[in-house]
Amino acid sequence: MMKKSLLIFLFSGISASASAQKNKWSPWIMPEAGIVAGALNPAADFRLTTGMRLKQLSLGAGVAFDEYRDHSYPIYLQARWQMKWRKWKPFVFSSAGYNIRSGTDTIFTWFGNRAQTYRGGLYAEAGVGLTISIRKKERLFISISQSYKRSSSTFQDFRWLGPGNTVTVPTTEVYRMNRMGLRVGWKFGK
Repeated sequence: MMKKSLLIFLFSGISASASAQKNKWSPWIMPEAGIVAGALNPAADFRLTTGMRLKQLSLGAGVAFDEYRDHSYPIYLQARWQMKWRKWKPFVFSSAGYNIRSGTDTIFTWFGNRAQTYRGGLYAEAGVGLTISIRKKERLFISISQSYKRSSSTFQDFRWLGPGNTVTVPTTEVYRMNRMGLRVGWKFGK
């Protein structure tokens, strides 16, 4: 039984190795620029994603500069599946990661200054798009997506309880931002 299991293991390893040589992963990099809009005013969104592609599947990682509500820097992993339909090349994609938002601001209030500390949170996105071939290894991407960005702020809030009586209360505000995005990207690589 042990010899049979070892033989099956070796055979599957050899066939996987042969398959990997036959189906090579190719690298790519894609800068994107776009606009995101939700309950607040539209804002700019810039990102750079890089990864590897095997046939229709692209896996990658990226970083973005997102100005929606506050300046933040999402870092994410992305999976993209490209289909071919006649002359069109539509794709679906999904990203998940962490929204980096940090820093401290001083807020002026009636009762004095208060320090407000910011933190990041979850970042997630799903969308669809279309690929337009420009040259052999260059492609234009147009995509529309729904994304979620979370951040929070913590501060000491002043509560007035009557003349001469104020207390400070630790307060945390959590911001959950759902928004639509429209982006254009230029992909270099296969």
